[in-house]
Amino acid sequence: ANSISAIRGGATLVQGTVNGYGERTGNANLMSIIPNVQLKLGLRCMEDNIVQLTQVSNFVDEIANQPHVRSRPFVGSSAFAHKGGLHVAAVMKRQSTYEHIAPDQVGNARRILVSELSGRGNILTKAEEIGLDLGAGVSWKTESKKVLDRVKELESKGYTFEGAEASVELMMRRRNPSYRAPFELLDFTVITGNKVSKHSVDGILFGESNSQATIKMEIITDSPEEGSCEVSRCLEVGEGNGPVDALHAAVSKALRQYYPSITHVVLTDYKVRILDSESATAATTRVMTEFVDSETKERWTTVSAHPNIIVASVNALAEGFEFAMLRRAPDCLK
Repeated sequence: ANSISAIRGGATLVQGTVNGYGERTGNANLMSIIPNVQLKLGLRCMEDNIVQLTQVSNFVDEIANQPHVRSRPFVGSSAFAHKGGLHVAAVMKRQSTYEHIAPDQVGNARRILVSELSGRGNILTKAEEIGLDLGAGVSWKTESKKVLDRVKELESKGYTFEGAEASVELMMRRRNPSYRAPFELLDFTVITGNKVSKHSVDGILFGESNSQATIKMEIITDSPEEGSCEVSRCLEVGEGNGPVDALHAAVSKALRQYYPSITHVVLTDYKVRILDSESATAATTRVMTEFVDSETKERWTTVSAHPNIIVASVNALAEGFEFAMLRRAPDCLK
């Protein structure tokens, strides 16, 4: 605000940093100043390069090893996000009702979120956005209500889909009778523990813990016969510093045997929230996992909720890998 006021007062030089990074309380954020100056005040400062603003913001976040702040004006992933049913219906009819600029002016994109507040328009717009076709004789106009009912049912059990768009897309894809997941997790077992340390001086009984996970999966690959699929069953073991880490290692290892490019899929965040704390250790747990493709830089988030934190984690991890496999699916599933 000070920088914009100074420009209005006649200043011709503004100092700042990308994303406002700096010591102590930071610096003026050029990612907010530049679009305000050029798009709001009508003063040229970046010419046509302003369309790369979001890309530059994300690049600097990555180099600085800092998490992307979704709520940043102009360049944040939530800057042009729409959730409420009436809200989405309005912005699709007239962009200026809820968007102060076109997102692509700064290299950003509109996001349509799905939650218990959504209307059928959210589902229809989402389906069009990602190019989902249900096949002959099936219309999203009839299927959208079923998807919304399922969203509301799951959110009443602890899910939240506002930030888990990958889970929403998979839910929508499963409405297609011909959709087939590229793999199925059939069974898993986790063993974790450690021996009591007899030499503890600070009262901590256990030190580092090692966990092992064993999983059984069916993975679909292309058959030697053109146009047909082949199902391979595998048993894999993974180790990690906890049960979830071990399960993640096992699933990743199993998929890499058939799809080496899955190596580029990286788990970047794992969040756990206890929903009904009065139930103590029997409480329902919500798990959200965030992945990134190190090649394409695409990010996606999945969600699950269950009274068993391990089950919730496995479901969220499995959906994360299933979403990654959409871009790597065998030809027989396309």
